[in-house]
Parts: sequence; structure tokens; C-alpha cells
Amino acid sequence: MTPAISVVMSVYNGETYLYEAIDSILLQTFVDFEFIIIDDGSTDNSLSIIKAFTDERIVLLTQQNTGLAKALNNGIKLAKAPLIARMDADDIALPERLKTQHDFMQKFSDCVACGSWADVIDKDGNYVYTAETMVNKDEIKIFFCKSISDGLPNTPFFHSSVMFRIKAFNQVGGYSEYMRRAQDVVLFNRMNSIGDCYNIPTILLKYRVVPGAIGGKKMAPELLGDVLIKAINNEEIGDKLINVLEASLSKSNVNEREYNYFLHLAKKFLWNNHQPFKVRENILKAIKIKPFKITPLVLFILSLIPQNILFKINHNIKSRSSLQVIIPGLYKDSVRTNSY
Repeated sequence: MTPAISVVMSVYNGETYLYEAIDSILLQTFVDFEFIIIDDGSTDNSLSIIKAFTDERIVLLTQQNTGLAKALNNGIKLAKAPLIARMDADDIALPERLKTQHDFMQKFSDCVACGSWADVIDKDGNYVYTAETMVNKDEIKIFFCKSISDGLPNTPFFHSSVMFRIKAFNQVGGYSEYMRRAQDVVLFNRMNSIGDCYNIPTILLKYRVVPGAIGGKKMAPELLGDVLIKAINNEEIGDKLINVLEASLSKSNVNEREYNYFLHLAKKFLWNNHQPFKVRENILKAIKIKPFKITPLVLFILSLIPQNILFKINHNIKSRSSLQVIIPGLYKDSVRTNSY
């Protein structure tokens, strides 16, 4: 019997959060699905964790490590359902996720992909803030077009919150296997060109932020933007350009990743979920790693300002005030790319 949904998750050395991620799918209120899990050459205990589940809806594919894009393409080739629900091995799907998205896709036949709002959690599972992403299809189309015109394509989706039609996925050529990062940016920009995309204004996912998922200054945005645009337009990229990009994106070490992670949390606790104590807690952790950076010091000072005044500063920074120009990254983080 053909399932209504194929949930697809690729795993590479994801043992830390894997059990919770799988369990969150198996406990969905909507039960008519298959769960395709690709073990992409893990060298930790990921495969053992997957095999410990005996649910007959799980379809396990094991392979040598290929990277996320090819692993997902391989998994989706096995899919029997007309709808694909993406899931990441470190996130948590809320119980009504599949039902809510399935009902939405049934109602709106013009929708090729839909994501949702998400509660963002830290590496330990603690709540950080709620991300209420743009919802309206027209607003999303404008966002996609503007990000391309600005030279750095992006996506308004949390990758692991998205459900999409397999017909649309195949029509745009699936995930670009040239891209070792930001595969979702390429895919959903392509999908946007053939149909409508939505975000459901309901929290259906706990999205986990971990060190390594937040980019820093070394992310070569101009080069990344050029490669993304070429990939979206199905233009020839070439291994040389990809290798140069990958070398640039891979420069950060463990300290750099930890620094960016704590700085990111501090910003969110300042601007999105105002908790000054947690701002300072994360800033101090960042300063211990890189003690002579100006942005953490400014964030620390801002955390001492009364909230009503801070909101006015927030508005000015969003409006590209002089403070944002003087201290880049005070409000926004660099483009987030896939961590593997």
C-alpha cells in the first residue's frame, strides 16, 4: 500500500541527538508514512541506534559517505509517497507536524513546498526563541527574488520543517549534488520558480542550533552567492570553483565554531527573547575564546540597557543604522549553511 508521506532523513555521525529525532517522527499523530533513513557512512554509533528501532515503517539505506545532497537524492529515489517530509538528525518534530502539513498540502494544490514556524533550541535542548518565519506565498516569492538580486540567495525555510511534492522535486532536478552546503537554498529557490511556497504559522519543529551551524566572517559570501546563483540556474559550476569555495568555508576551527555559536545565542537572547542574564552568560563564553573582539563587548553593554530603549535601538539596527555599519554582525549572523 502506498504511504501518504515519505519522511527522509540523512545521518552522518549524528549519534548525540539521533534517538530523539527518530522517536519524534515515530510518535506522530499521523501514521500513514514511511521513514527513509540514510546512514551516510557514519563511523560512530548512528547505525546501531537506527537498527535498535523495530518500527516497520523505517526503511534503512546504508552507504559510503557521499555528503548530504547525494544522500538525500538517494533516499528520495526510494520514496513511494507523493509528499516528502524532510527531517534532520538533530531536530525534533512536534507530534502534529505531519498531519498539519499533509492537510495543508491537500488543501492547497498550488503549494509545492511548505515549512513551518519553529522553536529554536540550543545544543542541550534549551529553548532560545521562537522563529516566526514569513508565511504568505507572495511575500516568500519576493524574499526569494530579493535574495538573488542581492547576490546571496537564501531560503525562508527551516530545512527540516519542509514538506514538498516529489513531482516538483523531480521537475527541478532534486538536490544539486555539486553543492556541499546550502543544498536547501538551491532546491527551494528552484521550486519557487515552478509553484507556490508557504510557511504554516504554527510551531511544528524544534530546530537545534549547534556549533558549526552558524557561519562567521570566513564564509566568503560573494563566492558563495556566485556559486548558489549558478546552481539555481543550472549553470556550469565546475569542480575548481566548488573546491575554492569549500576551502574558504572550511577554514574555521573548533574555537571559531564555538565562538560563533555563543555569539549567536547572545544575539538571540538580546533581540529575539530578551533575557539579559543569558546574553551576558553567552558573551562571557565567547570572550573567553576571543577576548579582543568588539562585537561581544558591544552586545554585553547593550544587555545592560532597559528593554524599552533597547527596542528602539533594535529598530534602528534593522533599518541599517550607522551602528550596524560600524559593527557588522551586531544584529544578523552570516548566512547559515548545512553543517555537513
